[in-house]
Amino acid sequence: NGPFSFNKSHSIAYAYNAYVGAYLKVHYPLQFFLSTLNNNIGLTDRLNRTLNDIKFNTKNKNIKILPLDINKSSGLFKIENGDIRSGLVIIKHTGIKFCKEIVLERNEKGDFKDFIDFFIRMKNKGLSSKSAEFLIKSGCFDFQGLSRELLLLVLPEISKVLIKFNHDNQNNLFSVEEELPTIDYFFQKTPHGNFQLNPEKSPANYFRMEYESTELFINYHPLDTLRDKLSKYEHDLIEGSDKLEYAVFIGYIHKMKVVKTRAGSLMVNCGLMDDSGELECIIYPMIYNRYMRIIKNEKIYLMKGKISDEKFFPDQIYLFEELGIVH
Repeated sequence: NGPFSFNKSHSIAYAYNAYVGAYLKVHYPLQFFLSTLNNNIGLTDRLNRTLNDIKFNTKNKNIKILPLDINKSSGLFKIENGDIRSGLVIIKHTGIKFCKEIVLERNEKGDFKDFIDFFIRMKNKGLSSKSAEFLIKSGCFDFQGLSRELLLLVLPEISKVLIKFNHDNQNNLFSVEEELPTIDYFFQKTPHGNFQLNPEKSPANYFRMEYESTELFINYHPLDTLRDKLSKYEHDLIEGSDKLEYAVFIGYIHKMKVVKTRAGSLMVNCGLMDDSGELECIIYPMIYNRYMRIIKNEKIYLMKGKISDEKFFPDQIYLFEELGIVH
């Protein structure tokens, strides 16, 4: 007995849906996950939960989440050789209309040779500087073998030169393939200081780019390098933590802001994320003063504290890489 209850027909409907969903997940996992992903477009917490279920649940070990690719991704998630290919619509500043234009252009005139070819063919079909930036950051042009950092560096020069070139040569734009400038051409025209032309791939940096452009953990997650160690510590998941009054989380701090209170003390507002979701985290002045030495943005911590109004207020904070020293 309680303050709320379902009538019988409602209860049966929920039970039936739960049974059917469980049956499909066990017997048709590929189709089940594809449908779940596409039905939750725009709901990043649900998408991350489903993506993590696919990647880390041993029952789903035969299914892989394939990365975004400008020549292979459709607008939505799709099945590809028994795996699931990520869809372009999850990238910020694209939108379903522009994604349809990309797929239509690709179907009519063939794959995009590289980013320059893509820019020329799509700049009058909805491509903006912001969508170009986020397409690069999400990894859509990794097939070129060039770093995302390099493409982002030359993007402003590409935009300036190719738009101007189109304006001056509308009738015979790049009719001869040799006329097409190369990435090296734009690199030489761009102030680049000590930038390495072929920098070593940085998983941490690619995670930041992927998350900034999609708010999803598709191929990278900050906890990936510590996954074998997480099971050694009892901890709660952020998903469902609203039912808890006190929790222990192992998570990644980002979007960290140090704020000065009216009294002149310093406190921290940040996001705390794990495999299951994200929670707003507030570190009050007394706690921040105690742990100031170790609290840094984009680091992994074990935190203990209270939960109230969907916010987390830690009172104990440990830098995860130092846990072996602390305990």
